[in-house]
Amino acid sequence: MIRRYSLKGRRYSEANTRIAAPAMAPSRLRMPPTTIRYVTGAKGQLLEEHVPQGREALTPYASLQPEVSSFDAYVESIVERCRKIGEFGAPLIKENAKLLTHCNAGALATVDYGTALAPMRLAHDRGVSFFVWVDETRPRLQGSKLTAWELLNEGIDHAVIADNAAGHYFQRGEVDLVITGADRIVANGDFANKIGTYGKALLAKEHGVPFYVAAPLSTFDFSKKSGALIPIEERGEDEVTLIGAERLAPSGSRARNPAFDVTPARLVAGFITEVGILKADELKRVMSARLRAAASKPRAPLPVGRRGKTRR
Repeated sequence: MIRRYSLKGRRYSEANTRIAAPAMAPSRLRMPPTTIRYVTGAKGQLLEEHVPQGREALTPYASLQPEVSSFDAYVESIVERCRKIGEFGAPLIKENAKLLTHCNAGALATVDYGTALAPMRLAHDRGVSFFVWVDETRPRLQGSKLTAWELLNEGIDHAVIADNAAGHYFQRGEVDLVITGADRIVANGDFANKIGTYGKALLAKEHGVPFYVAAPLSTFDFSKKSGALIPIEERGEDEVTLIGAERLAPSGSRARNPAFDVTPARLVAGFITEVGILKADELKRVMSARLRAAASKPRAPLPVGRRGKTRR
């Protein structure tokens, strides 16, 4: 099992660490010496049991308690959101269903339950029997390396397939449901996710298979009206032309490597969130709720100057 484990066993994603940092003490978080799971230091190196002495050395766990407690509270809030995503999404998974997922949106991407994998975990815990097609997710193979590993540890039946094989299984009627995660969802319901997601959504639409996106409300970005405004990262050519140290493409051949693509809202059956399953045309309610919540938060008093005047 790779979830519901102690603080020492958790892998905190870079994004979650950045969000949590302001709520923590000013000093950089140091994990206990027994921590070896994927946690990176300030210079991006992997912090293992044996780390260099000096600025990058791990400090005793006891001195970290206030920071760890703050961080742990933040992480537990994420765990609860993901659990709720699982609660709302699990009923979509019927007995003997065949699912398809793309990239990794599990415990290795968030904590404990994940997002796209949360409905699968809860359905499995409830005794539902189902099968998952796992896209390998070229070029970095997150599906093959990460999602398959998580499903294997959960005991969920699955098979890794080449990205280009998905259409074959759709055509044969061997996909009943698609659930993916999302990196960003904008105001009209368009969303960005790992490259290849758009193609799977088109296949699902063509074959009448419902396509769901599992993501917490923190993924929604209402500052952008459509997916056309989402910037797309272009990564290095070597990820495409090489596998490990082995070159696949001829020397001199160029490659393009967009990391994400944008799927239009019209292809999405629903967004599985911690507050329920939402349609694209219901996202305005989420935006309104956020604005009301922000307006209701108590504001800190303005600082007072030496003569009793409020400084602005």
